[in-house]
Amino acid sequence: MQDEPAGPGLLGSRGDAARLEVPGRSLGVPAGLAAIGLVILGALAVAGWVVLHGWYSLFANASNTHFAFEKVPGHFASPILRGTLLLFLGLSLVYLAGYWLLEGARAMTVAVKLGAIFLAVGPAVVNVLLYPVGALDVFNYMIELKLAYHYDQNPYVVTFAAFRADPFALPAFLVDVPLFYGPAWLLFSWLPTAIAGVDDVVRLLLALKVFNALLLVLAAVAISAYQRDRRRGWLAGYAFLANPLVLFEGLANGHNDVMVALFVVVALLALKRGSPLAVPLLTVSALVKFFTAALGPVFLAAMLWGKAGGRRIVVSGVLSLAVAVAAAAPFWADGALIDGLIRGTKMSQEMDHVSVLSLTQQYAREREEATRSSFAWRFVPQPEASPQPSPAGFRPPGFALAQRTPPQRTIIEDLRPFIRRGFAGLFAVLALGIAWTVWRGRAVEAAVVDTSLLFALLLTNLYPWYLIPVIAVLALKRDALGSVYLFGATALALAYYPMYVWAHFDTGWPKLKVHLFLALFLTVPMIAYLAAELGRAGFAGSRVVLARALRSRAEASSQASKPLQGRGRLGWPQPDHERRP
Repeated sequence: MQDEPAGPGLLGSRGDAARLEVPGRSLGVPAGLAAIGLVILGALAVAGWVVLHGWYSLFANASNTHFAFEKVPGHFASPILRGTLLLFLGLSLVYLAGYWLLEGARAMTVAVKLGAIFLAVGPAVVNVLLYPVGALDVFNYMIELKLAYHYDQNPYVVTFAAFRADPFALPAFLVDVPLFYGPAWLLFSWLPTAIAGVDDVVRLLLALKVFNALLLVLAAVAISAYQRDRRRGWLAGYAFLANPLVLFEGLANGHNDVMVALFVVVALLALKRGSPLAVPLLTVSALVKFFTAALGPVFLAAMLWGKAGGRRIVVSGVLSLAVAVAAAAPFWADGALIDGLIRGTKMSQEMDHVSVLSLTQQYAREREEATRSSFAWRFVPQPEASPQPSPAGFRPPGFALAQRTPPQRTIIEDLRPFIRRGFAGLFAVLALGIAWTVWRGRAVEAAVVDTSLLFALLLTNLYPWYLIPVIAVLALKRDALGSVYLFGATALALAYYPMYVWAHFDTGWPKLKVHLFLALFLTVPMIAYLAAELGRAGFAGSRVVLARALRSRAEASSQASKPLQGRGRLGWPQPDHERRP
């Protein structure tokens, strides 16, 4: 079954011959049985999350500063961490089984729909009540919001270091870093801040979680509206809203990538319908978190492929500029917003992790340290009267051991800018290549996923919550490869957390080896998916070339079989009087 047409909008009837969409038809499961199965799965999912709540409750750990998985006594030897791993894997299987039942139901009855809602909403409620045990970023959000809306300071200029006595500074860990999220996030986050106030840490944390829950529901509605029929709409909405990784990262940990996902999905919906609001909505997502600015060429290529007129493109550009100016104006401060954003982003990305960029930098640093240690000592000429043994107990005759003066600047410090520029250049080339495939008619959803994954691999440190917008776009158009990655990446990204504790605290490995191991859960699946996408694109291209060649050959044979008119037997022109009337 070929990709569904996008409708009468800008993308018209674009399709991708290489992408076979997962069908939205019934697999033959009776509706009543499917509804009962969904309720049972929902009960299992809620039970699993309730067990996790018993271990990682928000209220039980509210005074446990910087509580995290690695704070569990005994680390991975603890039955709690091992149980967490098993529960995460089990919840991923429940999610997969729920999708299979929903897809297989003969009819999308009210009971089936209620079962699907229970399977998504029940775990969501429990996740709101979990402590952000996977990452403490939400506490950094809270100090930035308090700076802006309580102390009336510009968080791009002033850090929370001046307010360390404030109780909000205690659970945060980047109090001396300028805000590195966009002004649109700051503006939208005013709503939960105004409702909950900034007097109590737990109350504001709950408000941000509930706000994220609302954004998740809106994103699921937009994903559903993207589909061409209701069955596909329910499947797509479930694929996003019931995803345990999305729930854990968006509600338990409270990451603002949920807001990014919402605006990316709505921008794609506007693009599909031929609206000039597509690029402005993408601009809003980039003003929340600048990562999605990389999707600009893909959107532009899609508009050009869809024969969008120059007027529509100009209108989109003007509206995007207006949105950017309106969002930045309250915090502009004569350009200090840009300086603070760049400085904060640079400081936030200093930490080592599992992206290709970060692993390359860590490897270069490790080689530099090895080189420095191997040349730390040298033998120098010395009179025989003053013997000095080497650390190994051996000294060549007539030489003594002296320590080299370490260089003032390390090689890695010199290489780091070149590594980053090299990866930035590589990403630019690959992203433009992906945009070109969209201009040639490739599905825009696939291009958005590929570009987002490449950006995370080549230009960031890469964390599990970066997958939230990717999962949202994968839910828009679910093909076989995308579904395999969706379910596999969900389970692996959840398993990453307990395995992180094991690798860091129970193995004794150096940091690079730890991160290489953890890359198996995030980096390797991304690379495998992109490699499969490349192979599929190449196979599809070869099929297109072969089809064209066969068609050309058939047309040539058809022309050759037609009777020659105006020519003799040997093909020479006939005199006019010999031609047939």
